[in-house]
Amino acid sequence: MSELHIALVAEGPTDKEIIEAALGAVLEKSRPFILTLIPPEPTRPSFGGGWGGVLKWCHDTRLRHTETLDDDPTLSLFDLVIIHLDVDVATFRYADCGPEVMDLARQMVWHPLPCNQPCPPCSQHRGAA
Repeated sequence: MSELHIALVAEGPTDKEIIEAALGAVLEKSRPFILTLIPPEPTRPSFGGGWGGVLKWCHDTRLRHTETLDDDPTLSLFDLVIIHLDVDVATFRYADCGPEVMDLARQMVWHPLPCNQPCPPCSQHRGAA
């Protein structure tokens, strides 16, 4: 069985370590994998790190390739692409990434931030499947 090649678009190297451990636990060594952290790419330092770097990478990828991610030549070598953000991003604003991202959000008519909502009680999730 060949190794799975997984691309990870995440806020930083700590996220990679945690997701790598989670994948290892889920796959339980039944399927070896190689996890590659994509941004921030050294060739694109303007992306920066954190959630802003993930946002800029996603936007740049959309501009560069308009088809599905399956057809993107830079991602076609991967079996899976994981895009990860921490939940606290829901409390942030585009302006937190700088004025250029704030302007881009207006131009692209992105949903407004912050977008955090209260978590429903656990009792609402019982029996749902």
